[in-house]
Amino acid sequence: RQLNLCNNLVDAKGAQAIAYGITKSTTLECLNLRLNRIGDEGGQAICLALLMNQSLRELNLSSNNLSEPTGTKLAEILNRNKTLLKIDMSANRLGGDIGKSLQEGLQDNNTLLYFDLRMTECGQESEYIINQKLKANREQDRLRRIQEKNSQDNRGRTYSHLF
Repeated sequence: RQLNLCNNLVDAKGAQAIAYGITKSTTLECLNLRLNRIGDEGGQAICLALLMNQSLRELNLSSNNLSEPTGTKLAEILNRNKTLLKIDMSANRLGGDIGKSLQEGLQDNNTLLYFDLRMTECGQESEYIINQKLKANREQDRLRRIQEKNSQDNRGRTYSHLF
């Protein structure tokens, strides 16, 4: 369920192979590629794979020499991927324009709860707006869980008199 390839010298070709695996996987929930050298070629392949994967919940691509092309691809898929809960893109040079693209990509995404953009040069304003959206998503998630719990409690009470 977890694949930790942190600091394993994974390059673009390796990332492309991993991306292929992501498209076929129905059980992988957490992928950690932190501290590798996948570059934009590998980063874009991973992002594209997210369109076909319905199981991945956490993705760590921090410190992978990623830049604008990967950031652009990630922004494109954010509004379509409804399974990712946590993304770490920290310590990559995505740039200020990508911050605005990520904001747009997150506009209709209500599932992503955590998005680490430290040291990405996305700009303070974009990071602030993205964090506000994530805060709203976390609150919505919290309320949904409370409602589910109350619904389960009420079902138990409804039939408890029969036993």
